Amino acid sequence: MTYNPLSAPAKKEFPKRNIARCTKNEIGDMPLVLKEASGISASEEISYWSMEYDCLDVRFGGEFGKVYFGSKLYDKNGDQLDATQRPAVNAQAFAGLGIVVFPEAPDYDESAVIGNVFELERVKFPPSEKANTAIPLAVLGPDFVVAEEDIKDFDGGNGAGTSQVTASPMTSEITESPELTAQLVEILDGVEPTKQAVRAALFEVGFGAGMTFGGAGLNGLAISGKLVAALEEAGLIVIIDGVITPA
Repeated sequence: MTYNPLSAPAKKEFPKRNIARCTKNEIGDMPLVLKEASGISASEEISYWSMEYDCLDVRFGGEFGKVYFGSKLYDKNGDQLDATQRPAVNAQAFAGLGIVVFPEAPDYDESAVIGNVFELERVKFPPSEKANTAIPLAVLGPDFVVAEEDIKDFDGGNGAGTSQVTASPMTSEITESPELTAQLVEILDGVEPTKQAVRAALFEVGFGAGMTFGGAGLNGLAISGKLVAALEEAGLIVIIDGVITPA
């Protein structure tokens, strides 16, 4: 990879921001769920840049929420993605903060990334235009602490585990949270109503762990292919022109 970004991209207004600590930054193989959604063989190795953050200002049942950055590095022809796509924009944003973030760059310093706290925005990228990619706005330092009153804590308490239907106090029932309901519908807006596409959409943004819908685990519903029908029955979505659309 030969990106040599000099500055952060021009500031834009995006709908979601979080304070989050980076816990993972690595290049590996594309996750299987994304390969399945893209029709890629599980045996084909696809270079994939993955970053993971603990979301310090959101908790689910006492656990930090998760924020993700993820992108393949090359297109189907083997060409490096251009400067408008996720890898370059992410690298540019970090470069504007004085940080080399690409983990295989010769001057990469892991200590400047892993364990550090950042203000993140969810950036929309074509073609799906989903707010599913975390890009840094500011570096806050490894010792930054979010005030307790600024933390949103979704306690739930009457749902099920991620793939079970038995009660657990460590879950959040989506139907009892207008904010979570709206976020779920937004994530799936424009997604094909197939099991693979729905799973991939949730996986890309790290949405679903510790959440239930109607008492059933959200991830379990997605894996079994029952989530779309459940959302349709609840009147939250409709299928128009072959894609999921908010009702």
